[in-house]
Amino acid sequence: MIKKIEALSDKIDAAVEPVIENLEEEFKPNPASHAGSDAQK
Repeated sequence: MIKKIEALSDKIDAAVEPVIENLEEEFKPNPASHAGSDAQK
């Protein structure tokens, strides 16, 4: 059961991550801030 939840969670993360990154790029007019968000991962 837990493994199924983890697999589903991974699929959701994989699907959501590019969407969130696109939103972040739209809301940040300063391209220099992009490097900072990468460092947090």
